Amino acid sequence: LREDLLKSAVSFLSSPNVRSAETAKKVAFLRQKGLTQAEIEEAFKRVGESGVNAAAQTPTSTSAPTAGPVAPRPAVPPRPTTAYTQVVYYPLPPAPPMPFQRIVGLALLVGVSTVGLTAAVLNIIK
Repeated sequence: LREDLLKSAVSFLSSPNVRSAETAKKVAFLRQKGLTQAEIEEAFKRVGESGVNAAAQTPTSTSAPTAGPVAPRPAVPPRPTTAYTQVVYYPLPPAPPMPFQRIVGLALLVGVSTVGLTAAVLNIIK
C-alpha cells in the first residue's frame, strides 16, 4: 500500500464536506486519483466508515445508467509558444544639482527681463 496516497485519501475522507457525500461518489473520486481497491478499503477503515465494498461493487440507484466506460476528459491544449517581449521601465536618474553660477545667471536674466518689460508697458500706458 502507498502510504502517501493513503494519507491524502484519509485526509479527503475526514473532511466535513466529504463526510456527507455518498460513499459511491467518494470511492469513484479515490479511484480517479489512482488508488486501488485495497487502498480505498484501508482508507475507509482508518477513517472509521464502513460500506465501502457495497458502494464500490454496485452503483447506487440514484446514479444514471452508463452506456459504457467513461471517456477521459480531453487534455488542456498547450499554451502558444509565442515569445512575449517584456518592456522594463527604469526610473530616470535624479537631475544633477544646478551650479551656483547658473542660478545667478538665470536670476540676472529674469531680473533684466522684468525691468525691460515693465519699462515697455509703462511707455505704452503713458
